[in-house]
Amino acid sequence: MIDDLTQRPANLADPAVLIAATLYLMTRYQEAPCGQLALAVACHLEMLAASAAAPKLRELCDGLTDRWHVLSREAAPGRTQLPRTLQ
Repeated sequence: MIDDLTQRPANLADPAVLIAATLYLMTRYQEAPCGQLALAVACHLEMLAASAAAPKLRELCDGLTDRWHVLSREAAPGRTQLPRTLQ
């Protein structure tokens, strides 16, 4: 089930979908902290930063991405990024 959460959203053209998915993952992490969820949040934030037109949003997402990668490493040492098949 967690692996499904780390896959890229099908519709990257709609930022609202990406934002909603990211907020959902953040909420799930708050309920049950898990390295894979933290990694999924980081990946979604990276996608959001890459698709953001506003420089401030890109900057915010970049900063948050770093923090979520730290959380994923703290929870699951050695696993710092998604398998290549999910990138």
